Amino acid sequence: MDLNEQYWSHADSVEEFSQKKPEDFFKSEVHFLNLIKGGVRRVLDVGCASGRLIELMKMLCQRVSYTGIDITEDSIEQGCVLYPHARFILGNALNVELNETYDLVYSIGVFQHVPYYERLLNRMVEWSARYILFDVKAAAVSEPIVDLDRSYCKHEGDKNYFVILNWPQFRRQVLSLPDVTRISAWGYETSINQATRVPQDVLPIYSITLLLETGDSRNHTEVDEDVPLVLCEP
Repeated sequence: MDLNEQYWSHADSVEEFSQKKPEDFFKSEVHFLNLIKGGVRRVLDVGCASGRLIELMKMLCQRVSYTGIDITEDSIEQGCVLYPHARFILGNALNVELNETYDLVYSIGVFQHVPYYERLLNRMVEWSARYILFDVKAAAVSEPIVDLDRSYCKHEGDKNYFVILNWPQFRRQVLSLPDVTRISAWGYETSINQATRVPQDVLPIYSITLLLETGDSRNHTEVDEDVPLVLCEP
């Protein structure tokens, strides 16, 4: 069992995500999903837990085909029971082989907990036929903080990464990806819960939700190269 799997396998964590309701999703992700819902029929949910995104998609779209990937066996088993017509895959997204692409590749609440976030983003771009929706944590740091001793979450004695990015640097990385034709973002200052420890000199921390458009740039608007760290709410 790897670090991430051990951290998320606690029974109370599995139960918490299995009870997630549409109103529990972030305002920023609901905003972006509303913008793109007309073009989404096939969804890939990376870090899906028990698949509760399906409940939100039911409200926004008439019908979607859903595939979820997660490392937590209990969550995947719950998803299979709750949504027998959906497809659930147990495993790390970096090692899962999928031969299809998806209108939306979605991953909320994942990037701040994985040190391999760059590789994960590249994988999501490969799977995307149109949109990618995910979020990161950022602060005024000179370099990304990916250090289990300095920045982490703790649950019943188990520690997990809390990755903090340099937003301008990460934005440039995203814009350099050859298949990304547009980036939209919604950022806001966020509080740190009692289970999370970060260096005090990097505060405040910002949550940034990103919507990427992929594919043939002739079918998209120009890339937005001036996304600031803190954005007003749309």
